[in-house]
Amino acid sequence: MLLLYAAVLVVCAATSPKNESQPSRNAFLTVQTILAEGYHAETHHTVTKDGYVLELHRIPYGKNGNAGAENRPVVLLMHGLLGASNSYTLYGPEYSMGFNLADAGYDAWMGNARGTKNSRRHTTLDPDSPIDKFQFFNFTYEEIGLDDVPTMVDYILNHTRQERLHYIGHSQGGTVFLVLNSMRPEYNRKFASAHLLAGVGYQNHFPHSQLLKLARFTDVIYPLAVSLGYVELYPPNSTVAINTNNNSSFCAGFTYFQNICEKIPLTSDDIDMNLIGGASLKQVAHYGQNIRDKAFRRWHFGTAKNLQVYGTETPPKYDIGKVTVKTTMHYTPNDLVLDERDVLAMANDMPNADVRRVKRDSFGHEEFVTAKDARELVTEHIIEALAQAHPIEESEESIEVGTEDMEEEEEPNAATTDKLKNRFEQYCGCRSRSEVHRTQLMDPVHSSSFKTGNAVKFRLEDTFGGRPPYVPVVPSIVNLTPLATVTPPAG
Repeated sequence: MLLLYAAVLVVCAATSPKNESQPSRNAFLTVQTILAEGYHAETHHTVTKDGYVLELHRIPYGKNGNAGAENRPVVLLMHGLLGASNSYTLYGPEYSMGFNLADAGYDAWMGNARGTKNSRRHTTLDPDSPIDKFQFFNFTYEEIGLDDVPTMVDYILNHTRQERLHYIGHSQGGTVFLVLNSMRPEYNRKFASAHLLAGVGYQNHFPHSQLLKLARFTDVIYPLAVSLGYVELYPPNSTVAINTNNNSSFCAGFTYFQNICEKIPLTSDDIDMNLIGGASLKQVAHYGQNIRDKAFRRWHFGTAKNLQVYGTETPPKYDIGKVTVKTTMHYTPNDLVLDERDVLAMANDMPNADVRRVKRDSFGHEEFVTAKDARELVTEHIIEALAQAHPIEESEESIEVGTEDMEEEEEPNAATTDKLKNRFEQYCGCRSRSEVHRTQLMDPVHSSSFKTGNAVKFRLEDTFGGRPPYVPVVPSIVNLTPLATVTPPAG
């Protein structure tokens, strides 16, 4: 998504909401997409230590998988800059990695970083407030790496009762993995393996000459944008003013940058706007600093504040020599934002890393999640590597879970039943589980229900209904995972 770098920096106004008084309620319907393909799907929420409410999506098994199988190898997939969880589901079971992993027998979890449409909530801050938004969006990829990813990892491991998981990260998804395990090396033990798909880190040989020129103005453009009130890229209610066939529309009114802007190869073939999930402007600015400085290091505040925060005049570099996870760096020589030499240098500095060049030289940066041949060129290799690292044991029998199977389940005891009833009443205003069922069916767009055979299950953590833009959340409530099972009425 860094191909959008110049465009988003010089036209922040083009991404502002058309009606700023209207709450932002749009969200990517990743779960609905999964359900529409006939797969089992779940929505989970967890809260970071600094109050961001993160949404995760899960495909626990394949379309014809065994719902009763335990200890499936767990995989966490993280999207790139400006992306969201639908990066791994948008193109369906034939092409998208989330489906491919589930069908291969893995428990696939897809994260959404803070600030994306699915994780645009906070326990106390309102991202649509003209005051709160400055604090809400005051983060870079470092906070995603230090806070969001470990919060997701801990939640997933606790929920699945496993000790380790596999990690797949595209672009920024690779960046945050390197940040986490270099700054919090204790997390290395929680990853069984990692596959970084054009994972951005070192920037010594940034390949896009025009973006490199624009990156030199990062410390001018970013403060100016913030002073004008622009801190978010692609808010949910924005009508994105992008003419992908004419770059000059981006540059109108910005004569100083027009020559650079118009040379950026931004076409409709480069970007699928369905993949745009939103981000903080500061995330992009952090990459701009790294490109300008030819370094992979922390946020540059300026000399005086660097001394105050870091104790040094310049920001410390991320020491990826501390990343001990078995890591494969997938790359392509046609990448416009990550040079092959930087990939090889990163792998050389990491004690347990290797590299893999995609076997199509024209393969692009975004094609790891968009190309029709990504399954053949990338995903199948990852699945083979995961199988070697964590062999999947086939179950002796495979069962189709449906209404009949649900009727044989043991009923919860009275105490559990009362607790479930009280929680449902408190968080969705429903007086009974059957009413919960009817309520969710009447609101399919905002429903967090998921189907298994002919039965419907609802998780307590998924009863946010329409979900306001910010929700004061009690973490112990958000993370509840007991299930209530409802059999739909006949007819």
